[in-house]
Amino acid sequence: MTTSWLVSALIIFLIAPDCTFLMSLAISACITPTDPVLSNSVVKGKFADAHVPFPIQTILSAESGTNDGFALPFAMIALNLIKLSTGEAFKEWAIGTILYELILGVVIGGVVGFVGRKALKYAEDHDWVDRESFFVHAVCLAFFVVGLCGLLGILNRIFCVVILRLTTMHRIGRSSSLFCCW
Repeated sequence: MTTSWLVSALIIFLIAPDCTFLMSLAISACITPTDPVLSNSVVKGKFADAHVPFPIQTILSAESGTNDGFALPFAMIALNLIKLSTGEAFKEWAIGTILYELILGVVIGGVVGFVGRKALKYAEDHDWVDRESFFVHAVCLAFFVVGLCGLLGILNRIFCVVILRLTTMHRIGRSSSLFCCW
């Protein structure tokens, strides 16, 4: 992804004459992670249901989502370099982006996702939920995540990736899933 980010930035820099290289890096961080679009045909639809095993679909969905989340450090280093001096930009990037937003986002996202999955499994075991309620569960988690991220001042992309990944490890009727032991 780093190579794709740098090559895309170079192409943008060469094509757009008024764009500085730092601006090109920021734009490139936005367009580099295209995996969700490309993997959608493999993960969703009739072909995927018929030919792609569910564990592979799950792993591809998680990989494409985390690929989007990994764009955050690239975007933030470029934006920090535009607005701050080099030393301050790297300090802000290391402490603010990597330690606070990413690490804390993964930890809290893991806890919320784990609790959400256990709650959904408990409700399923007690026949309190049916298939239609999975959507409501995801929407409620999304609103909770957006509110929590707003309170903590964290971008919610990495939270959502971790939470949705941990929440969807268990699904009704998919006991042959790679993650059924969780």
